[in-house]
Amino acid sequence: FFFFFFFFKQKTAYEIMPSLVGSEMCIRDRHHKSLYAMRLLQRSSVSDAAEDLLISKMKIELGTQYVAKYVQMGVDMKNSKDQTEAFKRLSHGGVINKVELTVRVLTSGLWEYEKNVGVQFPPELLACCEQFEHFYKQIHTGRHLMWSSGLGDCEVKTHGFAKPYTLIVSVYQASILMLFNDKETYLFKDLVENTGMPSSLLEKQMFNLANPRMGKLLAKANLKTPNFAMDEKVTLNTKFAAMNLRLSFVLVLKKKKPEFSKEHNSELREINKQRAAVLQTTIVKVMKGRKQEKHNELIAEVIKMTQAFKPDPVMIKQQIEWLIEKDYIMRLKDDKYSLPLNFLGVNMCICPD
Repeated sequence: FFFFFFFFKQKTAYEIMPSLVGSEMCIRDRHHKSLYAMRLLQRSSVSDAAEDLLISKMKIELGTQYVAKYVQMGVDMKNSKDQTEAFKRLSHGGVINKVELTVRVLTSGLWEYEKNVGVQFPPELLACCEQFEHFYKQIHTGRHLMWSSGLGDCEVKTHGFAKPYTLIVSVYQASILMLFNDKETYLFKDLVENTGMPSSLLEKQMFNLANPRMGKLLAKANLKTPNFAMDEKVTLNTKFAAMNLRLSFVLVLKKKKPEFSKEHNSELREINKQRAAVLQTTIVKVMKGRKQEKHNELIAEVIKMTQAFKPDPVMIKQQIEWLIEKDYIMRLKDDKYSLPLNFLGVNMCICPD
């Protein structure tokens, strides 16, 4: 006997797998690289060994080419650590005008960073930057350093309050606070001029500094609105007091629901369609080997066998129902599934619309 099976001409799961990996990796890479970069820059990793282990596993699963950028980002951090240690071995010990500088030199094109808005560093910090740039160019000729203010943070120690506080602030906030070493009161427009920041950025960075809930380090004249007028006075609060001696004023942005473009949504729909075909093929493969299987065991085995992505159990259930509807598998009593009695073999599955 000869049996012929006719299907609509669509991609099989095996044909889809390479394109699934390619398209999904693009989206996954953007997301994972951003998280990896933030862990490195914010020093929130469990350990360097844990990050190296992660890269090693990714290299085995995804290939050397995929993890090349991650490896280079790790190399940047290690080189920066070595360069900072070499800088601190100079005669000044890395401390210039009572400012200790730690620099992370990052390869442009690998890291996502804010564009330089032209902030004017305080003289004390500017002198440190010039010293490091001179030191770096003696080692690496022909390279250009571009300082990115948005990625840095500062520890500012105070001596003008009742207690000696240590303030954790951004570079922008440090540029603001250092101005109050000269005088206690400024007009907002003078702060814009002296820092070189756009008024919108300056207002955002001053939000926590003038926030009464955080002790109101800086006092604004108009307390009725959190916004600053250009001619509004901003005064250093000399009566500032807090229970903790170490305080963080770094602005924490609220997480917003991401807004995806039409192209991005189209990519996700195509990936889900490709994933559905992979899950269908895996379900049928399991059923061909076991003939009968319980619902939970079938889902667990499909999750175990799917290597290209982490399948969602809800999506697996949807594909099981679709296969039942198309008579690829059948439902028995006691929450079991079985192959139909006339089932001879399936080499491909049709992806639902």
